[in-house]
Amino acid sequence: VYASEDCTGVIANVYYNAESNSFVGFCPTLNNGLPTIRQYQTDDFFQLEDWFDSVERSTLMNIYTIQHITDESKPPFLLSCFGTNNKINYVSVLQRWLFIYQQCYNRNIKLLGFSSDADSKYLKYRTDVPEIHIPKSWLFWFYIRQQYLFLCFQDSTHVGTKLRNRLLTHSTSLMMGSFPISIQDIESLIHNYSKIEHNLVVSDIYVKDKQNYKSCVKILSENVLRLLSKNKKRLELFVI
Repeated sequence: VYASEDCTGVIANVYYNAESNSFVGFCPTLNNGLPTIRQYQTDDFFQLEDWFDSVERSTLMNIYTIQHITDESKPPFLLSCFGTNNKINYVSVLQRWLFIYQQCYNRNIKLLGFSSDADSKYLKYRTDVPEIHIPKSWLFWFYIRQQYLFLCFQDSTHVGTKLRNRLLTHSTSLMMGSFPISIQDIESLIHNYSKIEHNLVVSDIYVKDKQNYKSCVKILSENVLRLLSKNKKRLELFVI
């Protein structure tokens, strides 16, 4: 399996949960990176009043999902979630990842790695822990060591949409090595080939939604790449 971590915004609100007999909505204290379970339980009104005055509300929900990678028919599922204010350092992130990995290992589940967005606390771990060293002879590439406890990557959805947005913008240029990548190559496909051949429309390359991953998948389809490969002047952009 593969795990993913991300945060999503929530309305900062506190309510009483009868099942757990606790108040939900306050930021939990982290113990070795793990949130304290049922921390805010009380029958004292003054204690509750003190929490409202001194404890921050959760403005984000930290979510962990699990994806089965050997059977594509199985959908991802929610592993856990907890409220947070995002005041978390990368040490607590690593502690949670190690805990999840160990729990999976104890249950004979192979957890290959974690993916996340480009938040600084995740980037810190991905650059420090893997000990990435760039050889002097490799100016534009990096190589990571061969053995890991688990892998850590920025998830493909964020990487794909960022590359797509960079490709679509007219204010900056996207380079592969020393070769420029231009949106004009995609535009020429739309105007010079039938939609049946590439399945693209103009809105796929001129969209306001920067998180439109569907158009990213369409741009990277095999049919589009096949048509682009016919342009001999752009063959240097293809990576085998």
